[in-house]
Amino acid sequence: MSYTTTITGSDLTVDLTRSGAQGVGFTWRDEWATATAYSVNDTVATGSNTYVCVVAHTSAALFATDLTAVNWQLMLSNQGDFASAAQ
Repeated sequence: MSYTTTITGSDLTVDLTRSGAQGVGFTWRDEWATATAYSVNDTVATGSNTYVCVVAHTSAALFATDLTAVNWQLMLSNQGDFASAAQ
């Protein structure tokens, strides 16, 4: 991201228009499902975890098969109880 600052005489102009690469967007697809076409950056929940698709594919009969094929990357692990861990 970059910004432009121009000084002309005693005038200062600052252009705050964003330029450059934008961040990655994720598409929430809800619970993982069999025989479903997934695209890179689709996100799903399965068990107590959230995963992001890293290889476009049509899902197998079991999530474990897709995971072994390295089609998904763990994004968020919801293991444990946050409320009790904070105490």
